[in-house]
This record gives sequence, structure tokens and C-alpha cells, in this order.
Amino acid sequence: MERDWGQAADPPDDAECFIEDRTEPDAFELDDTQDLVHGGDDGDVDDLDDLDGADPTPDALEEIEALAALEADQLAAARAALDHERTQTRAVLARYRDAILAQEPDLPPDLISGESLEELDASLDAARSAVAGIRARLAEAASRVERGFPVGAPARAATSRVGMSAAEKIRRGLEERVRG
Repeated sequence: MERDWGQAADPPDDAECFIEDRTEPDAFELDDTQDLVHGGDDGDVDDLDDLDGADPTPDALEEIEALAALEADQLAAARAALDHERTQTRAVLARYRDAILAQEPDLPPDLISGESLEELDASLDAARSAVAGIRARLAEAASRVERGFPVGAPARAATSRVGMSAAEKIRRGLEERVRG
């Protein structure tokens, strides 16, 4: 049974492409293997159980070796396809990261990384919360500076009347009386 491991025409919408990791053969492969070993439908291979310790026929060995070679080729093709899909996934994640950084230039690129979409989104959330925390601390610090003077500044000293004319001294005294 031969499989076509070529590229799919359309990738899935969720951009997570992977190949099924099979640990057990499917029913068709078991039937094909059992047919080869036990003589099957075409009857050209002797039943290996009836050999009583004798070596299998050369035809049976050739068919088994051909099947093993076919399976090895299919495995190599599946691994190549998996490597190709992993490369494509990494490229898609890099483009997604670059798009996020272009859209939100305030985010530090060093904080955004990941080998999967979930890891990338988690690091993106962490970077956004870090930037929000820094902005909050800067806003708090800026509100303290807006007072115009530092906390604990000494009180202003009374203005000196030395060097004022008599009219300036009278005007200043009347202004202080009105304020006070």
C-alpha cells in the first residue's frame, strides 16, 4: 500500500500543520502484511508457520524486504514532510512576531519569543503587562514632579524691605494686610 506524502494544496486555517504520529499500523497494513506472511489471497508465499524451522523461500524474503524498503521510504518521506511543516510553522511564527512588533513598537523585541503559537502569545501578554507596569510607574513619577517643587522644600523667606522706597514699603504693607 503506497501513500502520497506530497504537499497539501491548502494549509489548514489555524496554521498549525502536523503529520499524524502513528505508533500502530492501520488495518489495511496489517492485512497486507498478514497476506504476505501467511500466503494471503494470491497464494504465492508459503505459510511461514508451517516451515518447521526451515528458512522462508527466497520469493517470500524478497517480498518482505520490498515491503520493509517501501515502509522505510514512506517513513523517510513522512519525516521530510514533518521537517518541512516545522520549517513553515517557524516562518509563520516569525512573520506573526514581526507583525506584532510593527503594530506595537513600544514592546521590547527581546521579551517576545516562542516555538509555538501559544508560547508566542504568552510572551506577548507578558511583554504587554511589563510595558503597562513601566508606564504606570512613569506616570506616577511624573505626577510627583508636576508639583513644581520637591517634597520637603524649605519655606520661602519673607522678602527684604532693604533698598525700598517709602511708597513701596507702604504699598507692600497694605497688600500683606489684605491677604492676611
